[in-house]
Amino acid sequence: MNDQVEAAVGIVWSVGRFLASKRPATGYWEFSGGKIEAGAEPHAALPRELRVELGIHVREAVL
Repeated sequence: MNDQVEAAVGIVWSVGRFLASKRPATGYWEFSGGKIEAGAEPHAALPRELRVELGIHVREAVL
């Protein structure tokens, strides 16, 4: 059994600050993102996840 999951995770960074959220169920901090769907490319998955989770559009990303 393979417990590994490929995910695209983004750090939203601006003027020395970053965006993170705390998961209510665990209390752990996380960056926004999500599982990469089968056949999807990470550079396409990240903007989709950030749009769905935060309602933001990616202007620039570094892989």
